[in-house]
Amino acid sequence: MKKFAGMACAALLLSACGPHGEAQQAIKGLLNDPDSAKFSAMSNGASKGDVCGMVNAKNRMGGYVGDTPFFYEALTKTAAIVPPVEEGAFRSLWFSIRSGGFESDLSKLSQQCRLVREWPKVCGGMYPASSAPECAIVLDLDGAKMYDALKSKYDR
Repeated sequence: MKKFAGMACAALLLSACGPHGEAQQAIKGLLNDPDSAKFSAMSNGASKGDVCGMVNAKNRMGGYVGDTPFFYEALTKTAAIVPPVEEGAFRSLWFSIRSGGFESDLSKLSQQCRLVREWPKVCGGMYPASSAPECAIVLDLDGAKMYDALKSKYDR
């Protein structure tokens, strides 16, 4: 019986080691309630030690937010939760630009779009959720062209 208990403990410790365990710990460090994290669909990424998958955890209100893609890049020790970029975020950015205080919204949206764009490099496949094509507007255009593109899309 003691031998079985010892083997069970060893198996438990080994499951926390390795790339998947390292990735889970890194992602938990980004969460409001790390103990609530439920990981699924975990797979190895494009390079050795990279891990991709889904995490579901509680938000500040105590409710689960649903499966959200994440990646962990071993070489740089980069952990990122990569929520889908919704089209409504670009509409909100346009309203922020019109009201004059858009720097924070633009920074947050640019970061989300960069993470979605980074996904194939780290994970070796397509981003597993929907993503707004408007990310190209934010990432690839200079300020004046971005303004014109958002204006033509949302100023009605």
